[in-house]
Amino acid sequence: RQTPRLSSQKNLHQLKPTVGFAMSDNINVAMDIPDLPHDVLTQVFQLLDRHPTSLAKCCCTCRTWRTLASDDEIWREVTRKKYKYNSRKLPAGLPHVKQEYVRRWQMDKEARAALGKLVFPLQRQAALVRLEELGADIKDVLKAELRLGGSAAIGRRYWAGVALARVETAISVANLRRLESRSREPSREGDWVQDVNDCLEGALDVAAAIDHNGVQQDVRASVRKAIDALGARLRHLLKNVHPGSIQALGIACKLLFGTEARELQDEIVMAGCHGPDRFNGTPAELEALQNVNVPLDGNTAYYKPENSLLNRVLLTGRGIPVSLSVILAAVAARAGVRLHFVGAPGHFLTRFEIAEGPGTGERVWVDAFESGDIMTREETLHVISHIPDVTNEASRASLEEDMPPHKVVGRMLINLLMLYARTFDNPPLLVSAAAVLRMRSALEPNDRTHAMNLGQVELALNNWQAALQAVQSLAPPLTGAVSRDNVIVLTVTVHWVAPRQCMLDDSTVVRA
Repeated sequence: RQTPRLSSQKNLHQLKPTVGFAMSDNINVAMDIPDLPHDVLTQVFQLLDRHPTSLAKCCCTCRTWRTLASDDEIWREVTRKKYKYNSRKLPAGLPHVKQEYVRRWQMDKEARAALGKLVFPLQRQAALVRLEELGADIKDVLKAELRLGGSAAIGRRYWAGVALARVETAISVANLRRLESRSREPSREGDWVQDVNDCLEGALDVAAAIDHNGVQQDVRASVRKAIDALGARLRHLLKNVHPGSIQALGIACKLLFGTEARELQDEIVMAGCHGPDRFNGTPAELEALQNVNVPLDGNTAYYKPENSLLNRVLLTGRGIPVSLSVILAAVAARAGVRLHFVGAPGHFLTRFEIAEGPGTGERVWVDAFESGDIMTREETLHVISHIPDVTNEASRASLEEDMPPHKVVGRMLINLLMLYARTFDNPPLLVSAAAVLRMRSALEPNDRTHAMNLGQVELALNNWQAALQAVQSLAPPLTGAVSRDNVIVLTVTVHWVAPRQCMLDDSTVVRA
């Protein structure tokens, strides 16, 4: 359908310079498609790279066509266009690239079938679990459902949003489990760049699970691009400055919190009004910074979820100490400026050791919540001393200790848990609370309190299957903050009441 008819002498001569095979000028006989050379057929099949169904039908014609139409180069282009792969993302070890396309196509088909079951209460839990198992590969299908228009698609859009939330949470939980396991590896000691990147990725997992913004740009990718663009600007500012000097730290703080930030924001505005030539950077950096609002500052309205989500912090320019510190350390690391995370009692800071120039060997601390204020040890202790219930001994000890990445992300989750602690009358916030508890359990697998709280939240959301899984993780003996009476009540509720709601297997009730 996309190529000219090849049965006429005129069209054959038009094809001759392209395909490069010998042809007599006095040809008088028509040539059928089976008579075409294989290289010509391959070129014809390459024109079907946007029509994989037609390409698959060609594979069913005969053995020759099946061999030619299954060429890796053709299906690599088909897979790249359909699933936005590049050559590095394609899985290694596949006998044929076509197998990857078939695998993704089957997953998309299964995802659509599971979405159709979400409207039925008795099939909902199993469908959600299956969508979680399919993982990140079906996010494009869910986002396509969210784009459906018309009143008839309201239900599908709603359940696609619910499924997308569950999938994003499952991805974040898996990533945080890997982060927690890596934190116990001895080889990590001293690898400060990896620590900063792990903190950034963990914070992005939290943001993606809580603020999955549907059809908009991917949370993780957009924040990474913004951080990289800010890092490129910082490298430009430090081209004649040693990254270990106190001057480099001051420039990094000015870029995010001070005069350099205001100049950057003015450039972005001027580029939007008068063209990209007014921006001192690449077009890709300008695009990445379109949704960044600098200078950053602390938000006195402390207990708001957006203060802990990096994408929202960059968009609004307001955050809490831990989120602002992660952004500062990530941008600084891209220019070689070394910052360490400090979990002070009641506050969160970063520490910098001067390695070049005046004050070499001394340490200073940065309070990102106070517009990147650089403080000496005495000034830092004075700030912390005003926090209630904090002793001088605890303050001094905490200033010298590096907080590992999984603890930094855990600190962000604690802030969110404090926000969601009294949301049992608000189902949308309960969904976010369940996501936070799942991520908290991934970072602290031995703390049964999180499983107990997760079971209660899932019960409040009428997610009986999820509540059952949370209870089953509470294996005896029960110790610590988990109340045995609460576990018994929750267990009886889940095992006895749930079968009448979602028809669980009777053997589960017998075991209870």
